[in-house]
Amino acid sequence: MSCCYRVLQYLVSFFHIGILGLVVAAGVTDTWWKARWGISPAKGLWQIPNSNEKRPNLFEFTSDKHYDIVLISLCACAGCSLISLILSIVSSCQKYPSKCIILIEALTTLFATLSVGFGVLWALLKISLDNTGYAFYLAYGSVGLSIITLCLLITLLCMQSPSPYRSTNRDDEIAMLHR
Repeated sequence: MSCCYRVLQYLVSFFHIGILGLVVAAGVTDTWWKARWGISPAKGLWQIPNSNEKRPNLFEFTSDKHYDIVLISLCACAGCSLISLILSIVSSCQKYPSKCIILIEALTTLFATLSVGFGVLWALLKISLDNTGYAFYLAYGSVGLSIITLCLLITLLCMQSPSPYRSTNRDDEIAMLHR
């Protein structure tokens, strides 16, 4: 049982790295919306809306707040994923993992899932449904991977973790009951 527990912990850590990579890749690419028949260039979150120029300062809000909301939700997801990754590594390095750390990790993963899902839905519904680029597919992948990670974390919470109190032998327990 301990081997399965550790394998799930390492898998969750690997998935957190994947989520963080996908969210960062989706945030920095310029192809959220593809060019339409070569008339207009691809648009990304780093560009000034209705222009081909890049933003001079990323955290300076523009007149069109929809792009800023998507960018902030991706930043929130990246931050929560980083916190979850750190908690996952701490939990994996412990000899006897704490359920409290795994619970906090599950909550931050839930918040990361909700924030990237909100960002993708906001971009689709408020900005444009047409000509979505491959940055959307990166964001979809991060949503799916974070849902799978959340399910694995719930499984880890339900499993019996390795513990110093579970070292007794079953025969010893049966012998004590017969006395």
